[in-house]
Amino acid sequence: MLDGEPRARRHSFAYKEMNYVVYFGATVSLYILQCLGAILINDIGLIFEFISAISISCLAFIFPGVFYLMAEKKYGTNYIRLENKSVRI
Repeated sequence: MLDGEPRARRHSFAYKEMNYVVYFGATVSLYILQCLGAILINDIGLIFEFISAISISCLAFIFPGVFYLMAEKKYGTNYIRLENKSVRI
């Protein structure tokens, strides 16, 4: 076990640990935006291109940085946090 955490907690899914209001709010709002876009825009290919552009940008640039910050906050020591302050900024 790492840091005294129970085994079940280390192997649980992230969405089960997330706040339900944030999870369902984000899911429903994205669904509504996609439905509104599908209703208002005649060309369905444009919707797929827009969503794929956002997804690719998030996967390539935003998620790695956010995951690094979350991992450093959860597993990093105070010394590592002080040493990597310029990297976080």
